[in-house]
Amino acid sequence: MDRYLNRARAESFFMEDGQEVEASVLLRRPPAEAYALWVQHCWGGNAQVERKSFGGTNPCFQVGATRTTYQGTERVSVIAVPPEGNESNRIGSVHYELVGARGWFFQGYKAMVSFIPDDKNSANTIVVWVVKYDPTQAGIVLCCGGSMLRLLTRQHLKAQLAALQ
Repeated sequence: MDRYLNRARAESFFMEDGQEVEASVLLRRPPAEAYALWVQHCWGGNAQVERKSFGGTNPCFQVGATRTTYQGTERVSVIAVPPEGNESNRIGSVHYELVGARGWFFQGYKAMVSFIPDDKNSANTIVVWVVKYDPTQAGIVLCCGGSMLRLLTRQHLKAQLAALQ
């Protein structure tokens, strides 16, 4: 836990309740590049990203940035960008949450994407994407107690991460 750039937020996320889904991938690129790739392809991808300027290097991806997905509106709550070079071996992360649910299946969820440098090869990064969600009653009833939701969510996360390779 000490390696996280934003340790307090990572600890808080791990203590959150909810049904948990996790997917990961090994990318053969440094953490800062893996982060930039995730922002471009996974956050920006097919979602409708709010084009409000927040300043900085990527004006559409800052704390408070939102995007619209089929589940509703998601908002970035914390960004800890992995440093270039990252000789310190620190873990960068992005945290976002569902702030406007509009579907049948989720009351809400929080997610954390971690960019973990490989101890043995600084040119490699393990990207771990964890989502903790609260299903609606319809989601529980229609999706076999939530097991189908977990399966579908995991498949979606895996597909997003596989596209980064």
